[in-house]
Amino acid sequence: MSMNNKMKAGQNDLVFERTITPVIGTIKPDADGYYDINAGAYGVFNASGVYYAQDNIEKLFENTGLLQSRFDKGIVYSELGHPQKGSMSEAEYEQRMRIMDEKNWCGHIRKAKLLDSVDGKYKITNISVRPHGPHAKTLEDSLTNKFDNCYFSVRSCSNRVRVNGMTVKYVYEIINWDKVTQGGIPISNKADSNPVTDLEHMTGDSIYDLIKTQEMSSINLNDTTEVRYILNNMNEYKGSIDAESALMMDTYLDVLTKAVRQENVEAIFNW
Repeated sequence: MSMNNKMKAGQNDLVFERTITPVIGTIKPDADGYYDINAGAYGVFNASGVYYAQDNIEKLFENTGLLQSRFDKGIVYSELGHPQKGSMSEAEYEQRMRIMDEKNWCGHIRKAKLLDSVDGKYKITNISVRPHGPHAKTLEDSLTNKFDNCYFSVRSCSNRVRVNGMTVKYVYEIINWDKVTQGGIPISNKADSNPVTDLEHMTGDSIYDLIKTQEMSSINLNDTTEVRYILNNMNEYKGSIDAESALMMDTYLDVLTKAVRQENVEAIFNW
């Protein structure tokens, strides 16, 4: 994240500007135009403190399940934003939640899979989505703009129970995944998807900003080729920054170097 502070003098006023430029990166589509992106997780808490249980979640992705049946028919779509309840009754809202309204489509979802997290403690949902429908351009722009972090959120049916003072959500049916401004599950976005590409287009300044703010989600840390690229770039860039920042960067470079040498990128997450 790059922050540039500027003072501008006018005739009778002084304006203080603060420019924030995050670099997220982009995801490359496959030969058929589908993008793989994280769209949720189970065994984690969402932003509201609700725990998404992963008990039996794998059954919802089985070949014989309702979700897979929809995939087989090619009828799983993403809407631009979740349906809003408004003045609908609970019954009307539940019915609306089960409909993927073609007037609001932004993408077609070809498939979804469950991935194990690096530490094996939770499950990540990764979907293959292609811009499609009336809002296809909005989704495409979000996926291809390296400054735009594209979020998805699951639309599902669930039961909520209180366990030891916390709310636990047990999902029993997955309907689809919608493109949202910011998802409740932090990992369900472009920056945290693997891999995010276009590192070759990032300047030393951009990469250093990611290191400085510890916003490493836009770098594929599981790819030692990319990590080596970062090392080379940062080493060249280090000479142009102040001594305190260079010392901090040396610490990070040491961790990256050890991780590459040991082919153990997990060490990067614990530095």
